[in-house]
Amino acid sequence: MLDTNLWRYLSDFGGFERVMSVAQENRVAISVAPGTVFEIRELKDDATRKAMLRLAADPRLNRLMPEAYSEAEDFKSEVRRLRPKWLRENPNMKEVNRLKYSWTRVKGGFWERARLDIAPPVTDESMRGATEVDAARREAIALREIVKTQYKPQEAEIPLTSVYYAPPDDSWAHPVEYWRAGACYIWTSELMYYTSPYREWIDGEVDHIEMLWDSQSFKSFWYYEVKAENMKRQWLRGAFEYLQRWYKVTSGTPGDSLLASHLAEVDSVLSADKNFVRFAERCHKEAPFKTATAIKIAAGAATADEICAALNDIGKASLSD
Repeated sequence: MLDTNLWRYLSDFGGFERVMSVAQENRVAISVAPGTVFEIRELKDDATRKAMLRLAADPRLNRLMPEAYSEAEDFKSEVRRLRPKWLRENPNMKEVNRLKYSWTRVKGGFWERARLDIAPPVTDESMRGATEVDAARREAIALREIVKTQYKPQEAEIPLTSVYYAPPDDSWAHPVEYWRAGACYIWTSELMYYTSPYREWIDGEVDHIEMLWDSQSFKSFWYYEVKAENMKRQWLRGAFEYLQRWYKVTSGTPGDSLLASHLAEVDSVLSADKNFVRFAERCHKEAPFKTATAIKIAAGAATADEICAALNDIGKASLSD
């Protein structure tokens, strides 16, 4: 998987077709995440945006499903295992299947609209999405300020499996793993919105009203019962959000934590962002499950050359395995 910044350098300096050729020779699939398209769509310069979208939405790439879909699939699996009473007696998959088709269809769906730079229709969800990106950036800056005043620098090196959070509610006697608190907060917040993508992906099978009404059980589900290996994407997002607290916040910070959720789906991630690579490598070494290795790629005119070299190395490693 290529980080968003690499698509910018491939667009500016060329080399995309060479990269695709080397990938094919090594039988390596290059993946692209929807979050990359969302970030590119925020670019104001028409020529730059269009050029990047033509590359990042190329039909030869392995197009990943959105993180909300994959996280929802993980969530539903744990609900079936731990809380079958939350499942609907008569599931209705019509809307979910319609949404999924829009993501997987060859023509007329999300990816073709992205490649042609056709803006998505203005809906309640799209308007809320833009607002939440700004809110997420403000939250990242606020967390950075809290860290500078309340935490010691050495805490950045605590093993990710040893980072805990004490819920403010006294009814919860024991601290919980950091990622669990974040996941509980995100899901509780998202389920409040009718237009939430999380709601859209689960509503056909899971009764969200039953879950929220059963609030203590919902918290227990997240705080103590779900397994990290079954919620890999939530663990990865939580790890990135924790590590991001110790570094300068940029406009791409929220996008990085979304992209991190895909590290459970690919073997390697390539990026020109040293902090993204640093965080991904921490996750690769410390996560209680397998995640992608991270490779630092030079920014600028050398980007295509370095991606090709990395693809050759990945191909050789795959053959040796």
